[in-house]
Amino acid sequence: MGDKIKLFVFDLDGTALGTNHRPYAKFTKKFCKFLDEISENQILWCINTTWDINGQWDLILNSPLKSRPIFLMGEFGKTFAKVGKDGPLMFEEYNKLMEKKVIHYNKKYINKIIRKLVNKFYPKRMYFYGHFFSFMVDKENVYSLHNYVKENFSKISKIKIYFGEDGIMFVPSFLNKGKILLKAEKILKIVPEEVIVAGDSVIDIPMMSPKLAKYLICPSNSEKEVKEIVEKNNGIVASKPFSEGVIEGFKKLKANFRYFYQLTKRKRKVFRLS
Repeated sequence: MGDKIKLFVFDLDGTALGTNHRPYAKFTKKFCKFLDEISENQILWCINTTWDINGQWDLILNSPLKSRPIFLMGEFGKTFAKVGKDGPLMFEEYNKLMEKKVIHYNKKYINKIIRKLVNKFYPKRMYFYGHFFSFMVDKENVYSLHNYVKENFSKISKIKIYFGEDGIMFVPSFLNKGKILLKAEKILKIVPEEVIVAGDSVIDIPMMSPKLAKYLICPSNSEKEVKEIVEKNNGIVASKPFSEGVIEGFKKLKANFRYFYQLTKRKRKVFRLS
């Protein structure tokens, strides 16, 4: 591995951020110090999350960070930006294409699904953000909801369905954290052996593929399926939750490889997007 590591990618909710600190939309000082340290050692870092780009940038500005991410990837891969001197610079062509596809997807599938679900179940909560739709019911109705969705919508290849403890979430199958990470790696011209990814939920699994990242980390609060994937691929399942676990996992990777990265005062050429 050694000096090959060039990019560190991480999720926010449940990974870099958790309920163990306040305010929530702000990195801890310890995590900021960690990001600044790896940045000083020429390891680029970026965020791949369900948050939109503006929310991510506000989080960064609110945090005591010296370094900046190379990319911001948001909304399940719907929005993509590089970070310049003055803030996020959108990849307009990519973002417009994704928006167009989402609008078509909603008209063809989600509008009909919403009507059917509302006619069948009384929603406890509903969220519709354009690129994803979630439908939650009372606990006694969750089992029936899951079965209804499986019977009626699970065969639609254009929809990715996430089954939760309190309901259902629908996301377009063309949106996932893996596809946008692949695009980022192609822009940087790097390979999986040069990438570390940290995540905690099933939503993060697409970007935790060996085809995208050789080195995986998950905090102790991660979902069972994520831990299994990390263990299967010889990654680090941390004993600590959230950002503490991410730092722990990173340090364990470093300890396993002598030349993971070298602390040095020598100036090196830093990769920057024009």
